[in-house]
Amino acid sequence: MLNNALQQTGWEGPLLSEGDWQAAVRARLQKASWERVVDDVEPFLEPAADPALLRYENVMRVLERS
Repeated sequence: MLNNALQQTGWEGPLLSEGDWQAAVRARLQKASWERVVDDVEPFLEPAADPALLRYENVMRVLERS
């Protein structure tokens, strides 16, 4: 699904695999405006979710463990 979404948005890089998607997401997040990322993701959070936990450091930590 990630590769399909990337292609739809003009991704010109190689197809991502189970072993390398985390590095690609980390690289993209390092260049992104974090406030904009939070604004984009917040509508998709469960009602009981705490949006304050959606911090750059937390997301990067999760991606490193995956």
